[in-house]
Amino acid sequence: MSGHKSDLVFSLVSYVSRFLGHGIARLPTLTLLIVLAVSSPALAQGCSMCKANADALSKESQRALNRAILVMVLPPVCLMLGGATLAWRFAKRRDNAATKMRGTNKVA
Repeated sequence: MSGHKSDLVFSLVSYVSRFLGHGIARLPTLTLLIVLAVSSPALAQGCSMCKANADALSKESQRALNRAILVMVLPPVCLMLGGATLAWRFAKRRDNAATKMRGTNKVA
């Protein structure tokens, strides 16, 4: 298994060197690919234990557990959506200001 992971890391490093030759604009995509490739073995840890414990609960407790999961997930999702909205608005305002600046520089 460790040989497979080292081969994966080596192929990612060679891909990075070729990928960055095309410019830094592709860096977020590359970062996402690396994170997904490296963290894949950790995705299944603890799932069977959680499922076994949740199955042993009564129906009312299962509903409470589902609500608790939603309560824990909603704040981070709302924060991320709020941050993305602010970033989008800031980028739009910046682009509009840059367009106006270019328009005022065109003196005939």
